[in-house]
Amino acid sequence: MIKAILYDVDGLMIDSERMNMKIAKQIMKTRGIILSKKEALSFVGITAEKFYKDLVKEKYIKLKVKDLVKQHFEEYEKQLFSIRVFPGVLESVKRLKQKFKLGVVSGSTRYQVNTILQRIGIYKYFD
Repeated sequence: MIKAILYDVDGLMIDSERMNMKIAKQIMKTRGIILSKKEALSFVGITAEKFYKDLVKEKYIKLKVKDLVKQHFEEYEKQLFSIRVFPGVLESVKRLKQKFKLGVVSGSTRYQVNTILQRIGIYKYFD
């Protein structure tokens, strides 16, 4: 018997994957590095730290991963308030909350997840 439903924030509730790829391209472009579509797509499904760590290693770049991630999060958090919410998220959360406990899983930070849930107006529905 199902007792709880888990929602993944990135890529399910919001279109963060496209935004993360765009931010990564911008960050690297300011350093004179143009990311290919394939390189940008490698961001899907992994954390910013893993993405930049792999990128620095693959391209033999002498940049600090910590600095790249920090810059990425700063830009990501600026854009959180304008991010596209996928259709049906609010409705499904309201409907499923009537029968199940709801939880959130994410590779994002707690601050980012809380900001997203509050922006969408569904923070109060999660246990």
